[in-house]
Amino acid sequence: LLSGLRAEDFVDASFGLPTVRDILAEMQKPGRDPRPTFKTASFAEGIDAINDLKPGMSLEGTVTNVAAFGAFVDVGVHQDGLV
Repeated sequence: LLSGLRAEDFVDASFGLPTVRDILAEMQKPGRDPRPTFKTASFAEGIDAINDLKPGMSLEGTVTNVAAFGAFVDVGVHQDGLV
């Protein structure tokens, strides 16, 4: 798939031809992603509704939105919570 791409098609004022060629060359090397392994959140068993939540609980969740006053997190109760 990547071999069919032409580097020239992606050149613009921000990225020159050598940069685009380098990026495409690196993308063709599988298993060389320098980022750490991504871990997805797992919802706690038995926490299915907002009434199951108790003060002081520590749960994994997924950030769904960030605002100036906090972040909204999905912890598996079908309603995001503000933290």
